[in-house]
Amino acid sequence: MTYKEVYVERFENTTNEPAYVESVIRLNPGARIITSRLLGPAFLNRFTQVGPDAVVGRWFGMNENCFIARATVGHFCAIGARTAINPFNHPVDWLSIHEFQYHPASFDWVEEYNSITRLPRTPDMFRPVTIGSDVWMGHSVNVMPGVSVGDGAVIGAGSALPRRGALPRPGGGNQGAAGAAMSREAEAVATMLDRAPIAPDGVLVVHSAFRNLAHQGYRVEPFVEAFIERLGPRATLLMPAMSWRIVTPANPVFDELATPSHVGIVAETFRTAYATARSLHPTHSVAGVGPGTGTLLSRHQVDDTPVSANSPYGLMRDYDAWVLVIGVGLERITAIHHAEEVIAPEIYLYPRHEAETYECRDRHGKSVTVKLRRHYRLNRDFPQFEPRLAEQGRLIAGEVAGTRFMLMSVRDLLREVFATLIARPDAILAPA
Repeated sequence: MTYKEVYVERFENTTNEPAYVESVIRLNPGARIITSRLLGPAFLNRFTQVGPDAVVGRWFGMNENCFIARATVGHFCAIGARTAINPFNHPVDWLSIHEFQYHPASFDWVEEYNSITRLPRTPDMFRPVTIGSDVWMGHSVNVMPGVSVGDGAVIGAGSALPRRGALPRPGGGNQGAAGAAMSREAEAVATMLDRAPIAPDGVLVVHSAFRNLAHQGYRVEPFVEAFIERLGPRATLLMPAMSWRIVTPANPVFDELATPSHVGIVAETFRTAYATARSLHPTHSVAGVGPGTGTLLSRHQVDDTPVSANSPYGLMRDYDAWVLVIGVGLERITAIHHAEEVIAPEIYLYPRHEAETYECRDRHGKSVTVKLRRHYRLNRDFPQFEPRLAEQGRLIAGEVAGTRFMLMSVRDLLREVFATLIARPDAILAPA
C-alpha cells in the first residue's frame, strides 16, 4: 500500500487516550511530534518525542520515554524504551559547557540570567544522525550526533554509539594521554591546509577523489572530521552534493535529505553524517557545516541557472573562500561555471525557453518550484588556469600518500577566469 508523506509542525497528545494523525500515526498519551516528516504508519508510545527535524520511514515504532531529533530513519525500525537518538550537544570548546552562553530561556526567571548577551549555537551542536531500514534498538540506547547506523543493525540494550572519531576538546577537558599523536587523516589535512592563510571565519570548498587514499588505509569519517576540527567552529566547510544524473525531467523531485549525491564517498559521507544544511537545487546542490551555511546555502533555488550569483559559489565571492581539490584537477571546480554564466550564458547554457521545471523539497517538507537551464555538455579546458595561478604564486600544491592536492583562493581563481572570458568568451572551450 502507498502512504502519503505527512509533515507535522507540532502535535502533542495531551489526553489520556491514544490520538491519531492521518489515521496511520498513533500517539499514546504524552507523545508529541515537532517539525518532522513521517512517511507512513508509526507508533509513538507514552512520552516519546519525534523531532525537531526528523524524517521517519514507514512502520516505525518507538517505545515509551524516547527522543529522536535531527535524524533520518529508514523503514521497519523498532526503538526500545528510554532511547535517545541525537540528543542536543553542549559546546565543549567554549568558556563553559553550560547553556547560559547560548540558551535564552533556561533560567529566565532569574534577573541576572536575562541580562547576559548570548552567542549563537554552532553547527557542531546539531550534527544529523542517519539510521537505515530494518533496525532494532534495545532499551536505553544512546545514539550521539553524527552517527550513521546501517540497514539491518541490531543495537543491544544500554549501548552508547558515540560519533566515530569524536573530536577532542581543545584547550582542556579529558583529551586522553597528553601529547597524543594526530591520526593519519589529521596529518594529511594539516599538510593540505597549513600553508593557506584561511581566516578563522573563512570558507573552504572541497572537491575530492578518495580512492587512492582509501587503498592506503585512510578512513573517510576521520578525514572529514579532521577538516572540521582544523578549520574551527567559526569557519564554514562546503562540499558539492550534485545530483544532475538522478534528478531529471523523468524524475523531477529533489529532496534535501533523501536525494543522494554522486560526487564521491567523501562528499556523500559529509552530506549524510556531518552537514547541517544543503542548498535547494535539483542538479548542483551544496552541503555545508558552519556559521556561513545560513547565508551561502539559502538562495540557490532563486535563479534558473546552476551556478548563478545566488548560488553558494556566487555568494562566496564576498567571503575569504578557498577551494581544495584532492586527487582531481581543476576540471572538478564548479565555481568556474559561475564566470561562464555571467560572461557568456549564450555559449554555456541552454536558452530560457528550454528551461526545465523541478520540485525542490527542504528537510521540513516544504516545496518550491525551481526553473533550471542546464549547462551544455561541452569539452572544457579548466586546467588551463593551473599554470597561470602557479606562475603568480597563487596556487598551493603538494602530495599526500601519492595523491596530489591543490588549494587556491576562490577570489584569485575567479579573477583569472573572468579576465580570460572577458577577453575571449569561448576561451574555456577545449579544442575539438
